[in-house]
Amino acid sequence: MKRLLSGILALVAVLSLCACGSKKTPEEVFKLTAENMKKVDSGIFYINEEMSIRENGVEMGGKIQSELEVCSDPGTLHGKFNLTIAMINLNMELYWLPEEDAFYVGMDMGSGMQWYGQKGSGEELPKLPEMWENPDFVILDYCENLTEVGKEKVGDVNTTRYDARLTVRGLRKLAQDLLDAIDKENGGTPKELVGLREHLEEFLASVDENAGATLTFCINTKKMEMVEVRAEFTELANELFRAFGKSQTEEPDAEITRLELVCGFRELGQIKHIEIPQEVLDAPEL
Repeated sequence: MKRLLSGILALVAVLSLCACGSKKTPEEVFKLTAENMKKVDSGIFYINEEMSIRENGVEMGGKIQSELEVCSDPGTLHGKFNLTIAMINLNMELYWLPEEDAFYVGMDMGSGMQWYGQKGSGEELPKLPEMWENPDFVILDYCENLTEVGKEKVGDVNTTRYDARLTVRGLRKLAQDLLDAIDKENGGTPKELVGLREHLEEFLASVDENAGATLTFCINTKKMEMVEVRAEFTELANELFRAFGKSQTEEPDAEITRLELVCGFRELGQIKHIEIPQEVLDAPEL
């Protein structure tokens, strides 16, 4: 009996060691997730932004909410947007059918949605999401201190949460890489961007390089799918704001009290058809 018990305990210990040894690092999880997201051909992508600023004791804020529903076969995009600033509340909606070279947009400022159509855009439907299609600019490459925080439920999805920091150091590298890519694509620096690299470097050199934003990534590690990304930009935005004010030889008398961004994905690979109302199809052309 003792031998059997010892054998069971030994087996449990071996299995535990194997499980610990097979645990993926945050970097491995992100690499697998990025590869998997490249295969996505449909789904819902949402992005919400909130910002508030205080000046002379008065605080004013705004909110932008958007949701894009994408189906690649047949190619269709349906978007909803809401902008709220002070007393302004604007709702917009659009349908984009690249295969039919048609684009429909509706706008509502309180008196009902007014639709208009346009044909001949000649554009192609972007893949969802395009950020995964360009590995040169995956935001993680510019972040620091990527750490697994723990489990977190987003909606009805169980995810693993990872936090990272995007500092001014990362922004400097990102800016230089973007400008290098533009130069490469154009066979040199476009005339409208001449001098931008130097001015940008000079400006960022005046900013505290440790200032940054906290980024949170929630990943469904069973499916290796990105579920939600959150960014708290308040600290970074204020540092850049102050540096810009000083560059204009005046101290800024305003403060950004909130700048947050949330974006995420739902129903990946599940959108098979997007129905377009007849009133939209019958809309007058712009």
